[in-house]
Amino acid sequence: MKKENIQEFRRNLRHVEREVDRQLKAETNCCGVTLAQCHVLIELGECETLTLAALARRLCLDASTLSRTVDLLVKAKLVNRVTNPTNRRSVALSLTAKGRTKVNRLNQDCNAYYGRMLHGLPEQKKVLLLDGIKLVAGFFRQRQNDSCCSQQATGLASKGEDHGRS
Repeated sequence: MKKENIQEFRRNLRHVEREVDRQLKAETNCCGVTLAQCHVLIELGECETLTLAALARRLCLDASTLSRTVDLLVKAKLVNRVTNPTNRRSVALSLTAKGRTKVNRLNQDCNAYYGRMLHGLPEQKKVLLLDGIKLVAGFFRQRQNDSCCSQQATGLASKGEDHGRS
């Protein structure tokens, strides 16, 4: 792929990232939760019950960082936390009735917003857009632990070692 095409891809991706971030913050603020809390609630809404460790893996977060967010959701009576009696380090998380109501509202608001966004697109372009988003999301999921910085640093270290041998 040409360097110009990669630059354009990155520029468009940054724009999408900023707009999605702005929209997510606006949506979650009107529902009275932070963006981090929203992610936890949505995941629990999709999975019914998750351990803290499984939720941390799904969200690519450290369990101790996530634990603080979960604590606030438990205090707000949006999430139930049940310690496994046979393994006290294992904690099961699920939504309360109030939490399910909050998730339903978040989903309805977000679905309405994105539905309005897609409304004017011809069906063919909607399919292309949805397929493209799915492809980009899959790309990022497969490469979660990669970083352009770590790749570059690794490449530079290898080149430096090679040059030292010449």
